[in-house]
Amino acid sequence: MPARFLHLVRHGHYEADAEDALGGSLTDLGREQAKRVAEALSPLKINAIYSSSLRRARETAEIIAAKCGDQEVQLSTLLWECVPTVPPRWAAIMAELAKQDPDYAPEQIAEDRKRADRAFQQYFRPTNSGDDVHEVLVAHGNIIRYLLTRALDVDEHAWSRMVAYHCSISRVLVEADGQMLVVGLNDVGHLPFEMHSDQ
Repeated sequence: MPARFLHLVRHGHYEADAEDALGGSLTDLGREQAKRVAEALSPLKINAIYSSSLRRARETAEIIAAKCGDQEVQLSTLLWECVPTVPPRWAAIMAELAKQDPDYAPEQIAEDRKRADRAFQQYFRPTNSGDDVHEVLVAHGNIIRYLLTRALDVDEHAWSRMVAYHCSISRVLVEADGQMLVVGLNDVGHLPFEMHSDQ
């Protein structure tokens, strides 16, 4: 039976300081990381590339697309970075952060969770194609880790106990009956050790 293979790629290293809501661009390191992940994905027949519309993810996705059959990158705000839950071990820290940063306010976290759940419903579903489908999702560390907890059907806070390096690949197989298998997590085998980064 045909299956959907989702290749979840975190964007490359980027400039953290930005003057607009779309965030910073990739650094030289981030562009090189993106070239390496594009090379790793290039042997696959990629059917679609979806990306967060935040700048660092879009730039990463465009580098991948240029190497993988020049696919059109389909942008979505569903894949934006988020804080999907408040893990108990971080509750006090997040409560303090919420006093200065509205991104950590309880109502914003609730909205982030809803958006991440919509992303899961949209992308993590069986294919209706007659053949296997390979799709790339370029997104951000927190949302990728949260989507993986959904695929694994584990504790909703488990995302906070994973790591997602820049331009790592995590892979999920969605079978024809909707069952999911995580077949790769934070794979950075395509990056030399000195290119490993997560901040």
